[in-house]
Amino acid sequence: MDKEVKQYRNLVLVHLDYIKEKVDHNADQLKAINGRLRTAENNIWWIKGIGSTLAFIFTIVMGILYKD
Repeated sequence: MDKEVKQYRNLVLVHLDYIKEKVDHNADQLKAINGRLRTAENNIWWIKGIGSTLAFIFTIVMGILYKD
């Protein structure tokens, strides 16, 4: 009985080690993806800011031209 329990415990530990390795690997990949996503979001905000500024300037120019 003790031998079977020890074998079972060893098997469970092997599986837990495998799961831990996979979770650690996924965590590392997630950190890399989050870094790339953060960069992409910042680039999108810059584009939105430039577009909003141009739209504001265009609206002011059109308002001045068609004021009369």
